[in-house]
Amino acid sequence: MLSKFSFDVPTTNADGTPLTEAVSYNVLVDVINPPVKAYTVPAADAPVSGVLTVTFAQLGFAPVTGTAYFAAAQAVDASGTSADSNIVAFTYLAPPSAPTGFTVA
Repeated sequence: MLSKFSFDVPTTNADGTPLTEAVSYNVLVDVINPPVKAYTVPAADAPVSGVLTVTFAQLGFAPVTGTAYFAAAQAVDASGTSADSNIVAFTYLAPPSAPTGFTVA
Protein backbone atom coordinates (compact mmCIF):
# COMPACT_ATOMS: atom_id res chain seq x y z
CA MET A 1 0.00 0.00 0.00
CA LEU A 2 1.33 3.41 -0.92
CA SER A 3 0.16 6.10 1.51
CA LYS A 4 3.00 8.56 0.97
CA PHE A 5 5.55 9.44 -1.68
CA SER A 6 8.76 11.47 -1.85
CA PHE A 7 10.54 13.91 -4.17
CA ASP A 8 13.92 15.61 -4.32
CA VAL A 9 13.14 19.19 -3.29
CA PRO A 10 13.67 21.67 -6.16
CA THR A 11 16.54 24.12 -5.50
CA THR A 12 16.15 26.58 -8.40
CA ASN A 13 13.33 28.68 -9.76
CA ALA A 14 11.99 27.95 -13.25
CA ASP A 15 14.22 30.76 -14.60
CA GLY A 16 17.33 29.08 -13.14
CA THR A 17 17.90 31.49 -10.24
CA PRO A 18 18.56 29.89 -6.84
CA LEU A 19 15.56 29.17 -4.65
CA THR A 20 16.25 31.13 -1.46
CA GLU A 21 13.50 30.21 0.98
CA ALA A 22 10.49 28.13 0.07
CA VAL A 23 7.16 29.58 1.18
CA SER A 24 5.25 26.50 0.09
CA TYR A 25 5.36 23.52 -2.22
CA ASN A 26 2.93 22.59 -4.96
CA VAL A 27 2.52 18.84 -5.17
CA LEU A 28 1.17 17.89 -8.58
CA VAL A 29 -0.80 14.63 -8.77
CA ASP A 30 -2.73 13.49 -11.82
CA VAL A 31 -3.59 10.56 -14.07
CA ILE A 32 -1.76 12.28 -16.96
CA ASN A 33 1.97 12.84 -17.43
CA PRO A 34 3.15 15.46 -16.69
CA PRO A 35 0.76 15.96 -13.76
CA VAL A 36 -1.16 19.26 -13.55
CA LYS A 37 -3.53 19.11 -10.54
CA ALA A 38 -1.80 21.02 -7.73
CA TYR A 39 -2.11 20.58 -3.96
CA THR A 40 -0.33 23.13 -1.73
CA VAL A 41 1.89 22.04 1.17
CA PRO A 42 3.13 24.80 3.52
CA ALA A 43 6.93 24.99 3.71
CA ALA A 44 6.67 24.60 7.49
CA ASP A 45 5.55 21.03 6.76
CA ALA A 46 8.44 20.33 4.39
CA PRO A 47 12.23 20.75 4.22
CA VAL A 48 14.03 23.57 2.39
CA SER A 49 16.45 21.06 0.88
CA GLY A 50 16.65 17.30 0.62
CA VAL A 51 13.58 15.14 0.23
CA LEU A 52 9.91 16.18 0.46
CA THR A 53 7.64 13.37 1.67
CA VAL A 54 3.88 13.91 1.61
CA THR A 55 0.90 11.76 2.51
CA PHE A 56 -2.44 11.56 0.76
CA ALA A 57 -4.10 12.84 3.95
CA GLN A 58 -1.77 15.86 4.02
CA LEU A 59 -2.83 16.71 0.46
CA GLY A 60 -6.52 16.08 1.06
CA PHE A 61 -6.31 13.70 -1.89
CA ALA A 62 -8.29 10.46 -2.09
CA PRO A 63 -6.65 8.07 -4.57
CA VAL A 64 -8.76 5.51 -6.43
CA THR A 65 -7.72 1.87 -6.02
CA GLY A 66 -6.05 0.43 -9.13
CA THR A 67 -5.51 3.85 -10.75
CA ALA A 68 -2.10 4.87 -12.12
CA TYR A 69 -0.90 8.33 -11.05
CA PHE A 70 1.98 10.68 -11.81
CA ALA A 71 3.28 13.13 -9.21
CA ALA A 72 5.86 15.93 -9.02
CA ALA A 73 6.66 18.87 -6.75
CA GLN A 74 7.39 22.56 -7.24
CA ALA A 75 8.86 24.95 -4.65
CA VAL A 76 7.37 28.44 -4.34
CA ASP A 77 9.25 31.45 -2.94
CA ALA A 78 9.07 35.23 -3.26
CA SER A 79 10.81 35.03 -6.67
CA GLY A 80 8.34 32.59 -8.19
CA THR A 81 7.87 28.89 -8.77
CA SER A 82 10.56 26.31 -9.42
CA ALA A 83 10.62 23.86 -12.26
CA ASP A 84 9.01 20.48 -11.56
CA SER A 85 10.94 17.93 -9.51
CA ASN A 86 11.45 14.41 -10.71
CA ILE A 87 8.15 12.73 -11.68
CA VAL A 88 7.07 9.75 -9.61
CA ALA A 89 4.74 7.17 -11.19
CA PHE A 90 2.68 4.81 -9.05
CA THR A 91 -0.51 2.74 -8.99
CA TYR A 92 -2.54 3.03 -5.80
CA LEU A 93 -3.39 -0.30 -4.17
CA ALA A 94 -6.00 -0.62 -1.43
CA PRO A 95 -4.73 -1.44 2.05
CA PRO A 96 -5.07 -5.12 2.97
CA SER A 97 -7.95 -6.21 5.15
CA ALA A 98 -7.30 -6.74 8.84
CA PRO A 99 -6.62 -10.37 9.73
CA THR A 100 -9.46 -12.30 11.33
CA GLY A 101 -9.79 -15.54 13.27
CA PHE A 102 -7.06 -14.84 15.82
CA THR A 103 -7.46 -15.28 19.54
CA VAL A 104 -5.26 -14.10 22.36
CA ALA A 105 -4.58 -16.59 25.10
